[in-house]
Amino acid sequence: MIDIEYQLKKSPRRRTISIHIHPDCSIRVLAPSSLADEQVSTYVDSKRRWIEAKIACFRASRHLYLPKQYVNGSSFDYLGHHYRLKIISGDGRVRLMSGRFLVPVPETLPQSDHAPFIRQQLSNWYAEHALSRMQEKTLEYAKRLDCYPGPVAVKGYRSRWGCCFADGRIIYNWRLIMAPVRVIDYVIVHELAHLKQRNHSKRFYNEVGSVVPDYKDQRQWLRHNGHHLQV
Repeated sequence: MIDIEYQLKKSPRRRTISIHIHPDCSIRVLAPSSLADEQVSTYVDSKRRWIEAKIACFRASRHLYLPKQYVNGSSFDYLGHHYRLKIISGDGRVRLMSGRFLVPVPETLPQSDHAPFIRQQLSNWYAEHALSRMQEKTLEYAKRLDCYPGPVAVKGYRSRWGCCFADGRIIYNWRLIMAPVRVIDYVIVHELAHLKQRNHSKRFYNEVGSVVPDYKDQRQWLRHNGHHLQV
């Protein structure tokens, strides 16, 4: 039996072990600091069949999800909808108009620099709109949950969609703005619920379910499609 290779990160704040498998088939394990490496290894091995199935699924679907192309007609998602890329000459900001992302590219920019420039411009646009929406929706759902969040920010997390801190701050992954609205709402409610339940207990999910009754469907969508939310 071949050993499962993984990157281990321990934290005194964690109470449970979680396994994250990335689209490149690398494995990251998050565990409490109190657990010995041998205990973590035993746990990972107990999940071998699930890990192997997940990796097989990623490998089988690789041909369906080609790397992004930054050329006219390429598709990019926003709030669960597909929009085509339209590159225009000139300076200015990215705009979403008539079902297309309009991205100005300076005429003096070398062709070899077009792709990274367009990618960065789109990333900035997504992050800006994600922050605005997350702030608005967080306040809206906080009223329904009767809780009081701190400042809201966005960040390019690699393996999480949101994080709620003990002081009330909430940080969301800006790539979440590409997902369907219902999925976004689930993540927002999930993080807000942590202000009332600092765990993933039955009480916690009761809080989430009181606002998003179909949260299991949204969570499943993220598990299956989250790795495709890329610029």
